[in-house]
Amino acid sequence: MNTDKIYANKIALEYSSLTSRKAKSLQRLDDWIKKSARITSIIIGLFSTLLFIVGLAFHIYLLGLCAIIGVTVNLYIFAIILHKRKKENENDILLLAQEVLDEND
Repeated sequence: MNTDKIYANKIALEYSSLTSRKAKSLQRLDDWIKKSARITSIIIGLFSTLLFIVGLAFHIYLLGLCAIIGVTVNLYIFAIILHKRKKENENDILLLAQEVLDEND
């Protein structure tokens, strides 16, 4: 399979306007799946940053170390949540994507 063609199609889809109702619902479903992972990642990142600032301000280096660990682990937590949500909804996504592809042909 040509990966350059797949990548070009993905980029083209991001910049094209979606006209069909199924394509819009596919995009909404994709956004909904990614939303919880993003929100969790943002909350952990903000909490870790706040913890780091407080740790440095009051010379509590253990808090700073915990914050650094939190920021480091944040990416892995994001990936785990996203993978879990994608696995839960993969049948719906694939079915709807196939309908959109069949509609465009």
